[in-house]
Amino acid sequence: MKLFPGSVTYHGPKDLLELDVRNVSIRSDGLDHVFVEIKLKRRCLFHLATTYFPSLCLFIISEILLFMNEEHFEATIMVSLTAMLVMYTLHQSILTQLPKTSYMKMIDIWLLYGLTIPFLVFILEVTSQMLRTRKIARRGLSTTMSNNMQHIIKATIFRPERVHSTQLEEEKVKQEMDEINRRNDEFTFLETLILKYKKVTIPLMTTLFIMGYAFAAIIYYYTED
Repeated sequence: MKLFPGSVTYHGPKDLLELDVRNVSIRSDGLDHVFVEIKLKRRCLFHLATTYFPSLCLFIISEILLFMNEEHFEATIMVSLTAMLVMYTLHQSILTQLPKTSYMKMIDIWLLYGLTIPFLVFILEVTSQMLRTRKIARRGLSTTMSNNMQHIIKATIFRPERVHSTQLEEEKVKQEMDEINRRNDEFTFLETLILKYKKVTIPLMTTLFIMGYAFAAIIYYYTED
């Protein structure tokens, strides 16, 4: 028996929920094989509405926390953890609807980045709070040492014989105070990045990621066979 390709006509709907039917054809690679080829194209609007828009809102919520006052530290931590939990739930619900592959898909990259943003915000806020607490403790120690030096100076008024030893103690206290003030004024690279530039670094990184992701997605979508 010999098989020859004829013609095929698709009468079903072309606009499906997640896919569009682009073309239906029939072809043959030999006299004993006939193939009906259906070309489908994914609909981006479905994923934009159900995946990208909700996760983008979570991106914005997580990064707004970086601009909140440090007095609301507990609320910031709770919101960042909640955003991460919601993002993880969204990630799991979307993965159950997608085919399992051994390679990373574009949507996998987006969801993994969405899980990373609340985690980074949480780490930055906790680290910032620790650095602020350490600086406050140093300032308190500096104030205490300044008060002690004032008491030492007043004591020399009533005990002139201790003037020399008091001067030595005063110089020692001054050196310690200068060292504490120098540490308070100095920032390591990490402290500068966290305390001064965290409000710029994370939003800038997210903006660059979204722009690069959108560019790659558009190129891939319109060049896909």
